[in-house]
Amino acid sequence: MSEEQIRSYIIDKDSYDKNILVEAGAGAGKTRLIIQRVIGQIGAGIPVEKIVLITFTNAAANELYERIQAGLTENIAKCSGEEKKLYENAVMNLQRMKISTIHSFCLSMLSEQPFEADLHLGLKLAEDGETKQAQAGFFERYYRTNGANIEDFGFLNSNQYKLRDSRVKNFLMETFLECAEYRDVEFVRDKSYDSVTFDTINKLAYKEMCNYRDSLVRAFYNGALGGKYEDIAGFLVDDVTKKLPDDMKTYDPKYNYVKVCANLKACKKFLEPFNKTKIKKDHPKSNENMAIFSPSGFDNVKKENALYALNKTATYIEQVVKAYQESEDGESVSNDGLLYHTHELLKNSSEARAFFKDKYSCIYIDEFQDTDVMQTELLLYLCADDSKLTAGGDIWQCPLRDGALFAVGDPKQSIYGFRDADIRLYNKMKSKFQNNNEKNCEFFSLDYNFRSDEQLIAWVNEKFQPEINGKYGMTYSDMISKADKPAAVSDDVIRGAYFVKDPGAESVAKIISDLVNCGKIFDKGVERPIKYSDFLLLLWNTTQMEFYSMVLTDRGIPYTMWGKRPQKNNLVLKRFIALAEFVFESYSPTAKEKAYSILWRCRPDSIDFEDAEIDVDDYEQNCESNDATLVAVKASADTVNEPIAKLYKILDFPELLFDNTSNREYELSNLIYLIEKWEKQDFAGSGELMDMMKNELSVLKEKELILDSSEQNCVRLMNLHKAKGLEGNIVIMAEAKNHKFSGGKYTDLVAKRQVYVPLKTSDYSYMDYLTFYPNERKQAEDKYFGEQLRLEYVAATRAKQAFIFVYTFERKKTVIDKLTMSKIGRELPQINNATAQSAVQAAQINVKDIFDEVNNSRNAFDESVKKLSEKHVSKITPSHLEDGKKVTIPSGVEKLSYKRPKGIDIGHMVHRAFELAVNMRGKLFPYNETPQQKELIQKIVSRAYLDFEGECSSQASESFYKDYINYQLHSFLKDKDIEKLLKTAQAVYTELPFYSMDGNEYSNGVMDLVLKMSDKSFIIIDYKTNIQEEADRKLFEERILKTYRPQLDFYEKILRKMLSLSEKTEVECHIYFMNDDKYMKN
Repeated sequence: MSEEQIRSYIIDKDSYDKNILVEAGAGAGKTRLIIQRVIGQIGAGIPVEKIVLITFTNAAANELYERIQAGLTENIAKCSGEEKKLYENAVMNLQRMKISTIHSFCLSMLSEQPFEADLHLGLKLAEDGETKQAQAGFFERYYRTNGANIEDFGFLNSNQYKLRDSRVKNFLMETFLECAEYRDVEFVRDKSYDSVTFDTINKLAYKEMCNYRDSLVRAFYNGALGGKYEDIAGFLVDDVTKKLPDDMKTYDPKYNYVKVCANLKACKKFLEPFNKTKIKKDHPKSNENMAIFSPSGFDNVKKENALYALNKTATYIEQVVKAYQESEDGESVSNDGLLYHTHELLKNSSEARAFFKDKYSCIYIDEFQDTDVMQTELLLYLCADDSKLTAGGDIWQCPLRDGALFAVGDPKQSIYGFRDADIRLYNKMKSKFQNNNEKNCEFFSLDYNFRSDEQLIAWVNEKFQPEINGKYGMTYSDMISKADKPAAVSDDVIRGAYFVKDPGAESVAKIISDLVNCGKIFDKGVERPIKYSDFLLLLWNTTQMEFYSMVLTDRGIPYTMWGKRPQKNNLVLKRFIALAEFVFESYSPTAKEKAYSILWRCRPDSIDFEDAEIDVDDYEQNCESNDATLVAVKASADTVNEPIAKLYKILDFPELLFDNTSNREYELSNLIYLIEKWEKQDFAGSGELMDMMKNELSVLKEKELILDSSEQNCVRLMNLHKAKGLEGNIVIMAEAKNHKFSGGKYTDLVAKRQVYVPLKTSDYSYMDYLTFYPNERKQAEDKYFGEQLRLEYVAATRAKQAFIFVYTFERKKTVIDKLTMSKIGRELPQINNATAQSAVQAAQINVKDIFDEVNNSRNAFDESVKKLSEKHVSKITPSHLEDGKKVTIPSGVEKLSYKRPKGIDIGHMVHRAFELAVNMRGKLFPYNETPQQKELIQKIVSRAYLDFEGECSSQASESFYKDYINYQLHSFLKDKDIEKLLKTAQAVYTELPFYSMDGNEYSNGVMDLVLKMSDKSFIIIDYKTNIQEEADRKLFEERILKTYRPQLDFYEKILRKMLSLSEKTEVECHIYFMNDDKYMKN
């Protein structure tokens, strides 16, 4: 059949009694096929409650629900009679259809059959963070009563470390946490070492050391090298032998000879100078003589020690895992526990299988390539023909009942090996569906791609087909682009694949800024300017995300983050914990230091709970205002008695916790969630509460992004694993890494159900223990390198129009380099085709990038702050530079009064609204008050209010604030001077940060609006929300200029210094004040 015929057949009622596996590449419309088939089955009379749709994220489940609902509604309008009634009934009862993740589905089944599963009636799902904390607590208790003999782990004893109990315990706990959920598996070890003791290995090391020492002495005194090289040989012998124990005559069981052997391995380095001399020429037999100096016998010590330590590690981990699983109470289960208990329920209870098979007749599963063994087998139990399932039989050999299973997947997108997904499992299911004996099973392959531009698809096929096809258990057939094809495109449209040789967050941020300023893409049949929301920024891991978020924030680029974020990198949480520690222990100098570092707005790595960075005495002497801020926090917290209540009081000081980023709402909700979680736990006093709070820094927090975030004009930032199911017009793959297999835990759950625990030799590396298991090592390497290749494929196929790969030449020649260094596409600054030339040239206008200078000044500022303890400094606050303490209105002058909210909060809100409006100027100017513009303004007003809601006066209502913001925003947008300046500006920077250190004076702040004009001049605009206007215009202007000229002069000085502007460069300063919509020029 042709692909069109296959797609038609899949959604046709003639296929509803078949089990179908569809293999389709990226952008093939797999989700659409599922939706069409589900709606078709509903139209054929299958009740919605009989259908189950399994996907892998809650966001994807929500999207499926909404799209099915929309499709049913559309069919109601098209159909009549009985079919229409079926669709109407389906819409009314759609919530009864099970559309969820596999874990939610398992929880619902276990909740219906708790007694059969030997679980409690009120079964609860434990969150990942809670599960890890519970596991860590169990290990601590187990280790106290069943501590390991540290000599059993002599492999840790190298020249880098002292062997101590804490290191062994931490290593074992880390390994246990990785293995705690494995059930019914074998922890692999060489059982011939079960009876071996450390003393056995130590005696072997002693023997090899004696042999080595004797060989050195014989070689030296027999003149093995002789002549002019005798001194060099003597030096080598002296240097090596002094590392050996003084008394080698008898074996001392208290002496760790294994450690000395590990250190002597380093002596091979002394041989390098000899190999570079003329020894070979002068001494033809020097090679065999030099071999005497190489401690080759120690390799056997290393091997024996590793196998011994592997045996002890696997034995201990197996014991503690078994004890942990036996301790589970059945009241709450982890995600992995859900899968296990559901699997066991369906495997062992024919009654449970019959119950759920009667309840669910059709099971759909999306992204099937990412399932693990437990997930796949429990689905097979649900779909199997029970009449042909024998007790204890292999579920894989049992036929499926008619029409029970519909699965879609793409093995080229199998990227969750760390969750024990295995491409061999997918291929095993594929073979089952292709087996001629499975008469009701059908397999189809689809090649159409409806997402990506034809130029991009051509490149993906060219680069990935030879790397994937026939390798790592995969096949590859060329994709065929079915995306909209432009008849013609202008020169400033980018499409296809590009590479950039300048790695790093700053380079990536500049690419985004440049393309937004002057690039275009082809979208939905038309050309349009590039927006921030067009970008999908992908990183290899979560550890880089916090730094990228800081750079994007500094550049003024709106973004949203998605993925598991280590709380230890969560700056807001670290600030909150530091302030809480100060509240509870204000007498402690360490607590003060941490709180002061919050006020200094240090970067995340500066707020360390082990080391302090700022001298407290110096800070207290010179920064009384900041000290007063902490006093206010402490005074507020002291108005309540309970520790949890004090935490809520800290939230009353948002300026100490939050930066002005797009993640503020998320961070606040995260803090409230954590406080509520801590409140539910038992703790004795603030000390135990602080311990719980600090433990939270080790938890990974999940943030999920909605699949369709097009309404938010912001860059989407995430790690590669989170990009599955998403797409972007422009995808940037940044921070590409070298691919190096370094060992670690390895599992084979498909063929043997085996776990190979790691032998950790340092904080960052693992002993290559798989050397002892060559077949398994080959499988582990294939699994690792295959997954790295598939991650790159996933990244490239997220793009609709353009894929930009950012890399460095210093990287090793690995899988990715085969794709990138061999004609990856075009280098962005030197694009060969005309379709992108204009955009890139425009992006490289010879304008000094303001934000580069901001970062330079910030770095200099940070360096200066480190020296604060060395000299007396004072701070300049721009808003305090008014001439005189306050310039008052002369008596007798008529004042104009306006109804406005009180306090600094309204100023923050209006500033935020202006910032958002300027960033969206393309949609708001010219301002004609169109329905679309009015709707956008309402969103801006709501956004501005929410960002500073916590600062609002309790005396003013929400509508009062929003009405005022709305009024000022309309006035701002109607101002023709503002519109003209924004339209003619070559570059626009809103809320531009600055950092300055000049002698003993330092300052940092924000300029409201900076414009670079086409004549290379600059305009600074400062917003004023607190000016009281007078009826006499002349007197009013004189007062305003007298009051604010020092502040404007200071801004000009800072900008000139930051950008190294010459005196010939014109810099104008303006004030925009709010009350009568006037615009003044200084």
